[in-house]
Amino acid sequence: MAEPFFLNCEVVEEVKDFRYLGVYFSRDGKSGKGDRRQDGNGSHIDADEELVCGLKELKLQLPSQCSCSGATVNCGGKRLASVPAGIPTTTRELWLGSNQITKLELGVFDNLTELGQSLWLNDNQITKLEPGVFDRLVNLKKLWLESNQLTSLPAGVFDNLTQLTRLALRTNQLKSVPKRVFDSLTQLTYMDLGGNRLQALPEGVFDRLVNLQWLALNDNQLKSVPRSATGGGASLWLNDNQITMLELTFLPAGVFDNLTQITRLALRTNQLKSIPKREWLTAESLTS
Repeated sequence: MAEPFFLNCEVVEEVKDFRYLGVYFSRDGKSGKGDRRQDGNGSHIDADEELVCGLKELKLQLPSQCSCSGATVNCGGKRLASVPAGIPTTTRELWLGSNQITKLELGVFDNLTELGQSLWLNDNQITKLEPGVFDRLVNLKKLWLESNQLTSLPAGVFDNLTQLTRLALRTNQLKSVPKRVFDSLTQLTYMDLGGNRLQALPEGVFDRLVNLQWLALNDNQLKSVPRSATGGGASLWLNDNQITMLELTFLPAGVFDNLTQITRLALRTNQLKSIPKREWLTAESLTS
């Protein structure tokens, strides 16, 4: 048996009509996406996702609510109440945003170990995350969970996402986070916790995020900032908290000691009465 073709969302082992592969692949064997070629009947066909994902000859298994483009599966904006079954195991990016998903069942992503780009779960109605729900997504780079109804994060929920570079949790209902919940995210460069109901942050919660460049904590109910707000970074957002939101009244000495590479710091619209002496001496790169 010939070796299988790895084509977009599914492995193709048998293709009865090879003229379709001639449409998709150029002469050097690489993808001819974007080209206009002729099929066996002389009709012009765009060598794009509609051809590849729509061919019955390829027998691609794709949920009826979803569309496919390359290794990206888009199930967004379909009023889905749950993650649909049958998402191809070769999917590298998955859009599930702007639906009505309320819960992520344990094991729902276990077959998607090739998911190495983004998982979009934004703008749903997710109220909780099950411990272990992301454990098999060890190659995932970006996780978007903003605009849901999360009130807490279970300890260890992100432990296996060691390749994650972006995590968005903005506009949920988080009141607190576990002390070590971000410890495994050492590759993280972007973290958005703005627009929640955070009243306090555990000391050292961001200590392991040594590559962090962008941290948003604005629009919360924080009374103070942990001594080590982050392990470094380019932008720290603590602003826009006027409607009884972020009521900062003091900054503890050394709170910015690790921000040696920070370039932007926003503290406007708070209730600061004083700033510790020598607080800015470590932030030599600060520009605004």
